[in-house]
Amino acid sequence: MAFWTALKFLTVLPAPGRANTEPGQSLPYFPLVGLLLGLVLLGLDYGLSQILPAQITAGLLVIALAILTGGHHLDGLADTFDGLGGTTKEARLELMAQSGSGTAGTAAVLLLLMVKYLAIWQAAILPALLLAPALARGTIPGIIFFFPAARSSGMGHTFKRSLSKRGLTVALLIPLVAAVLLLGLKGLILTVLLWLVTLSLGYYLRHKLGGLTGDSYGALIEISEALALVLIVWLQQ
Repeated sequence: MAFWTALKFLTVLPAPGRANTEPGQSLPYFPLVGLLLGLVLLGLDYGLSQILPAQITAGLLVIALAILTGGHHLDGLADTFDGLGGTTKEARLELMAQSGSGTAGTAAVLLLLMVKYLAIWQAAILPALLLAPALARGTIPGIIFFFPAARSSGMGHTFKRSLSKRGLTVALLIPLVAAVLLLGLKGLILTVLLWLVTLSLGYYLRHKLGGLTGDSYGALIEISEALALVLIVWLQQ
């Protein structure tokens, strides 16, 4: 089933059976996996907040999210920022493919985790924990659809090859409906702003790399998630 493929790809959570579905066919389920992650985080928040201060709980939630996703998206973020230091498109892609993280990648990860921590500490917990993971993962099918893959092989090309317009529509609607149900008009504003920024970042990466890669998708998930948290804090003011 495509949902289990998405779950196995995006998280370390156990999924029944084998993930035999074409990767691109699992893309419509990315925001559903985000909602599931949000529910797990809400459960953790409820338990931790009974015994710990809000500041410590927020930090543990950030750690939990990184563990639940296997750190894969953070690795993509680090590789992407390291690669952007190259002088040509080919050099940037080569740097991204190297193992290990450089100064730029490490700094990007640390700064992003700090932003997530501060935002979760200040945000209304229900929309923050439930919507941010779903909205971030809901942006990726659109990014894959609108921007070319940087390589003729690899994860980016594999996803793009099997993404349908119907699947894209489903992936866009799920987080949008969830955001509107929880936040009303503010949910619509949140979704639109997140999309505008994410598409701008996708355009920038396409310019720098000639297209997007699996690392790019991971980086955009992380950045979109942090941005969604910040926007939720802003909208609740």
